[in-house]
Amino acid sequence: KLWRNSRLGIFAMEFTGPAGAGRTMRKVKLDQITDLRILGDASSIEIFINQGEKAMSTRYYPEEKREITITGGAEAVLYSLK
Repeated sequence: KLWRNSRLGIFAMEFTGPAGAGRTMRKVKLDQITDLRILGDASSIEIFINQGEKAMSTRYYPEEKREITITGGAEAVLYSLK
């Protein structure tokens, strides 16, 4: 789960259940988000914020089907890599 608290200026990547393999959260402090790029595959995810100004990366181990849900009025383009 990715979320942002604009009042505190925090962007976070949060893990629930066993997928995080013991990790619960990674977070960075930023005033605003102008660009967000997310790259993921079967067991890793990389997030580049504001054209690489901040970056987050981790391994994860999902036990079930993965889904992407976008809320908050954001626009997205999803590419499938083969």
